[in-house]
Amino acid sequence: AANAAGEDVEPLQAENEIPKDGMISQAQMATISGKDGIYYFNGETEDGIGYQWAYDGKKVQNPIEQKLKIETASDDLEEIQKTAGNAPYGLGITLQKMELAAPATLTLTLPEAWDADRVLYCTYEDGTIYQLAQAEIAQVKNGKQEVSELSVTVSKTGDTFYFLGGSSQGAKTQNG
Repeated sequence: AANAAGEDVEPLQAENEIPKDGMISQAQMATISGKDGIYYFNGETEDGIGYQWAYDGKKVQNPIEQKLKIETASDDLEEIQKTAGNAPYGLGITLQKMELAAPATLTLTLPEAWDADRVLYCTYEDGTIYQLAQAEIAQVKNGKQEVSELSVTVSKTGDTFYFLGGSSQGAKTQNG
């Protein structure tokens, strides 16, 4: 299919590998704009965390370039877990700054299982945690190993975001 500029554009498939630079062009996004179905973009961080962005074609009203590369960020992670009442699990990810073509669901497949039933998706600024959403957590099999999958709807980018996992039973305090 050729786009308005007459370039050949590879239409997006239901499953797409994210290129090394993380860029999905405006022309590519236009190939799914308004279409039925969910389109997946798959990638992996340098430390082995798999990730997948999912867009509903019908919601892509504004096909613009998407920057889907994700990097993990460990700065401040211990401090943030402490601030969150010593959350036993934490993961920081950096999302490149972009306008979202549509609300997208981001699913991370961790290399390990988190023994958590509650995962917060948040940002951290000047010692304060701002919760953006509650992420879904599911245990899945990766080969023989059980690992955790975290899913959240992304509404903003261009920052470092944190997943903090723990038990909704509340942390037991040592000095109680």
